[in-house]
Amino acid sequence: MNKPKIHTDLQSISNFLSENGYQASLQRSEPPLILEQVLVYLDPNGKNKDFVLCIAGMETAENLIGLEKSPNESHVPFKCLQFTLAIPQIITESAMGEVMRYILSINANLDMAHFGLIEKERVMFYRYVYFTPIPSMDGEILIAIIDSIHFMIETFYPLLADVATGKKTYKDLIQESKNMLAKK
Repeated sequence: MNKPKIHTDLQSISNFLSENGYQASLQRSEPPLILEQVLVYLDPNGKNKDFVLCIAGMETAENLIGLEKSPNESHVPFKCLQFTLAIPQIITESAMGEVMRYILSINANLDMAHFGLIEKERVMFYRYVYFTPIPSMDGEILIAIIDSIHFMIETFYPLLADVATGKKTYKDLIQESKNMLAKK
């Protein structure tokens, strides 16, 4: 099977995702700060626009500053692709500690879990960073990353929302998990 290679520039990523059934678009900011990002709506039906994954690309510091290499060392330039999704749920002040505990628990136990929060703003987010060689990457990897992020959000958003609003505590979720596993 021939795996599709795609260029690591954001326009190519946006086009590839659109061609593969994702609702994706390249967005550019206005000067003075020029920033490009690909927005991917994770709801395939387009009904819930709250879950928007932002993909931003940046050169690694090594590429930007041109670190010296020894003559015997080969150099493959890499690009950092950052996948970020703001979770549309404000955390009540009284639930902040419970949310922190739950996020730490998720992140400690799952390989691709990178949930976080901004305490001052009382918001949660998901972030994943992938380093890929320039100028191309395997398109299947890109799709696998996006589908994994979608799965993580679908799985944990309802639970995070319950904890963030104070409907459930961290202990409640642990007990529910134990009960669910005991039934299997």
